Amino acid sequence: MKRLHSSGLIGLFLAGGLVGCEARVYAPRPAVVVEPAPVYVAPAPAAVVTVAPPQPVLEVIPPLPGPGYIWIGGYHRWDGRGYVWVGGHYEILPRGHHRWIAHHWEQGPHGWVFIEGRWD
Repeated sequence: MKRLHSSGLIGLFLAGGLVGCEARVYAPRPAVVVEPAPVYVAPAPAAVVTVAPPQPVLEVIPPLPGPGYIWIGGYHRWDGRGYVWVGGHYEILPRGHHRWIAHHWEQGPHGWVFIEGRWD
């Protein structure tokens, strides 16, 4: 009688244990791309200042640095305790825009509200 090696016995046992089993190959599922929902971020509420802004500072406009530049005038900004002057500067006129609407303060029912400048 022949003796089986232990590794052969294990192989025989495993092979016998798999009788009747079937192997299945699954195709990978296609990737599903989920777009994140757009997030709306509301602008911060405008600060209402009860003190009227001072008159604009008369600025000396430096020479034009080159073609396509436009002067953006300075404005008074509220820093929580008082008005601070922010000096003007040159910017290159953005493509598709033709004019700058300056920063300014508007008087509302409860005080003064700052309106950011923008390209139109």
